[in-house]
This record gives sequence, structure tokens and C-alpha cells, in this order.
Amino acid sequence: MKKKILLVGWHLSESTDYSKWPDLNAEKLNNDLVQEKDILINEGHDAKWLYLRNINADFDMINKTPTDSQYDCFLIGVGVRLDSSAFITFERLINTIHTASPNAKICFNTNLTDIAEAVKRWI
Repeated sequence: MKKKILLVGWHLSESTDYSKWPDLNAEKLNNDLVQEKDILINEGHDAKWLYLRNINADFDMINKTPTDSQYDCFLIGVGVRLDSSAFITFERLINTIHTASPNAKICFNTNLTDIAEAVKRWI
């Protein structure tokens, strides 16, 4: 059965602090994120990325997105979850998802190559 999946992470060029991950750059990040999304699509799911651009300015976008369409699963990327300067963004995401889509599953990846695996644990 086709599931709707929203993958949430930092915008590749505007919000990602690559100094935290010296082996990473925008091109590698983009390739890995597209590949992981494509795995889910190739398995018959409707998956898309929501890229956050600014910790403070994206609250309207975060609050609006889950109600635009009912999602079966949300993945919140490791960069959003583990960035201590963005803990309020992470907290708001969890509460927005819980309010707007109370039956949706929420999952977390540990690196760039286990995004599809994390989603598949819950769908």
C-alpha cells in the first residue's frame, strides 16, 4: 500500500553548516538525500523532502505542511535533531506533527544512508 512520507532536513546550501561534517558538501548531501528518497519512491511510496532554511523563520512552513496533506510517516533528519542550536525547531516539529497528524509515524535516521531504512521500520 502506497504511503505518504515527508522527509524533513536542512536546506542543502542555505542552512547546512558543513564545518560540523568535514567529509560532507552540498553535492554529496544532495546525492545521498535524493538516493534515499528514490528508494522509497521505487518501492511504491510517495516521498518528498521538506527543506528547512532558517531555524526561526520556518515556523509558518512547519506548521502548515502537515495539514496540507495527510502523511503516514515523517522522518526528521539527524542534522535537525542533533543540532543543539535548533532544539526548538525539533521540538516544534514533533508537536506540529503530533497535532496535525496524530496517527502518523515519526522516525529518525542516524546518517545519510539509512533514511529509507528508518522509514521502512515504521511503514
